[in-house]
Amino acid sequence: LPVEGRGRADTARSATGATAMAEAIREYRSHLATAGLSSRSPVMRFRTWKLFLALFVEALWLGYWFPAAILGTLFHIVPFVITRALARKLQDGPTTTALARLGLGLPIYALWYVGAWWAIGSYFLPWVAWTVVSLMPLAGIFALTYAHRSRDICRNWLQQMRALMRPGPLRELREEQGNLRGKLRGFVAEYARAFPSLDEKPQIISWRRRVKVTLRWAAIAVAAAGIFVWQNWFFASRGPGEQMSGLNLAAMSTNSLDAALRADERTLHDLMSSVREMEARAAGLQAEFTSGRRNYYTQADNDAIRQAMFSYLACRTTLLGLVWKYQKHTEVSDERLRWRAFLVSFASASAISDSSLKLVTRFAPYPAAVRKLNEADAAWGLPPGAFDMVRRNLVHSQTRELMEQSLAMYRSADATLARLDLVNPSPFDLFHETIRRHAESRNDLLSLLAESRVADPLKEAGRTTRGVTYRGQAFVSTWLGNTRFRQPRDGELMIRPAQLSEFRAKLKPGDILIERQNWFLSRAFMPGYWAHAAIYVGTTNDLARLGLDRDPRVLAHWKKYAARNAEGHEHLVLEAVPQGVRITTLEHCIGVADSAAVLRPRISESEVRESIARAFTHLGKSYDFDFDFFSSDKIVCTELVYRSYDGCLQFSLVDVMGRKTLPPTELVRKFVAERGRPQAQLECVCFLDGDELRGQAAFKNEEAFVNTLQRPGLMLFPVAKDN
Repeated sequence: LPVEGRGRADTARSATGATAMAEAIREYRSHLATAGLSSRSPVMRFRTWKLFLALFVEALWLGYWFPAAILGTLFHIVPFVITRALARKLQDGPTTTALARLGLGLPIYALWYVGAWWAIGSYFLPWVAWTVVSLMPLAGIFALTYAHRSRDICRNWLQQMRALMRPGPLRELREEQGNLRGKLRGFVAEYARAFPSLDEKPQIISWRRRVKVTLRWAAIAVAAAGIFVWQNWFFASRGPGEQMSGLNLAAMSTNSLDAALRADERTLHDLMSSVREMEARAAGLQAEFTSGRRNYYTQADNDAIRQAMFSYLACRTTLLGLVWKYQKHTEVSDERLRWRAFLVSFASASAISDSSLKLVTRFAPYPAAVRKLNEADAAWGLPPGAFDMVRRNLVHSQTRELMEQSLAMYRSADATLARLDLVNPSPFDLFHETIRRHAESRNDLLSLLAESRVADPLKEAGRTTRGVTYRGQAFVSTWLGNTRFRQPRDGELMIRPAQLSEFRAKLKPGDILIERQNWFLSRAFMPGYWAHAAIYVGTTNDLARLGLDRDPRVLAHWKKYAARNAEGHEHLVLEAVPQGVRITTLEHCIGVADSAAVLRPRISESEVRESIARAFTHLGKSYDFDFDFFSSDKIVCTELVYRSYDGCLQFSLVDVMGRKTLPPTELVRKFVAERGRPQAQLECVCFLDGDELRGQAAFKNEEAFVNTLQRPGLMLFPVAKDN
């Protein structure tokens, strides 16, 4: 039949073409092999920048995984060499050699791992030995993979560099590759025409598809998180605002209400004057911070901004009380009293709105100022997120609706207020001026509202992310700080009780204690030898002698400080630890240390008194796992020293991972830098140096203390120390 004949002819042509194509591919591969390349070589798959990017990624992979590979290699090199050497001597054939390696390798590697576990466990704690022998098999397998991969990569680099140095043959290979691709695409099209019913194509899972799927799911996750954050912000901005119960004005007599209004009108008049003064001080404060005359790291400047926020919140709270006190003004039967109550309520609300708007617009462009204004401080009675609370309530839907209704009511009552003589007399003139200022600032408020609708959900997402990150960071830091990897002498303390008694006898209130405990994982991340700092406050008799038993900052904690701990030891020290800023004993702070020293500030007794009192104000604060001295609502051990002695001692903060901080070793560095000078601010009182080889501490001279600057933070294998 004619149709069948054409079909057989097409099939024959296709078979011939396929045979020719297969031969062309074999020839192409032969050309690649001659050039030392393959179809997977980057020089054949990529051009220009993509080629160099592929080579750079390979180099990056080799460099990144090199430490893991070298670790696995070094750990297994001995059993590996022994196994291969014995296997070669016992058997010669390739198959029997492989079996011999397997038969010999299992017991040799098992013995090696047992020996490694025993050797590591005899020096370090058992969990370290178990961790090493559990991870090393993976490291060994990876080392073999790395060796093969690095060999192939290096060989490919050499071959590709040779190809790049010979552009003519490389161009011919690429042209041949392009021709083959064109022919293969023709085969695909012909196949589709011959078999149109086979619509389903084979699913090829490539890395590009995996990336697309991963990105798609990541985008879905980000979108879901964004919707969740936006939803929280949306309902928070429309939830119930600040509300208080007001007076039952309808039940009050005319005389009682008149007396209450007279008193509150005077209060409101005085508050408005105070608010203006406060706004002027805030403007000056902001200018000083912006110009650099003040900074957020000193305690005095920190207190200045705390004072400003505290004053504002105090005025705001009083004004808010007046707003809600007269919220039911419509229930008052006497017309003049009713409008007086309205003016007090609306003028108070206008003062809050105007001052809040000025606070927000003045400080919002400066993220550092906003961060500082949002910090909590129990000593000042400041809640966390105070600035954000003010901003949120300023644009709150219920607040704006109430203000719009009140403004409309006020504008419709011009004639009534004039008839009742509630316009010009004092203090009403000031009330009207405040209301007019609020009305004039409505455009600024609308701009802030539009901005908040876009920015606030993003800020909420940022806060959520930072919160999760901080909690993870706190967990890791706490685990590193609490985890020992070695405990020599069965846990016997390096500092003996007699030495601790001698150490205590040298102390005076206000001394700075620095100490170190060996064999904790966190020491690997400490910038220097010393790990902790604290303040020796002294006994209750010492505090009384300084007059601190009458200081309210100390009295708030007196009962707890005067009590002894469960072991009957006196509380003598203030320190910041992962559990927070706390009162502790010398036995717990220094008695458990391996090395300890005392630095005494060279300041007057009055400065010591003030510094100790200031240290007590930080009790109860959380530990700052960001180790950032910018914030003062959470602090670290040296920050307690830094903020307590602010103004008396000058400490230079250092940048560690982008944060201003003060590692304990920097206290020693300050002492060494000023040593022997008349203006030196610190003196070394004593130094107890722990010697791991001897198993106990000993008092050393000042020169030995100075030399601790040269010691590393982590010493896996201690060396002998000079006497």
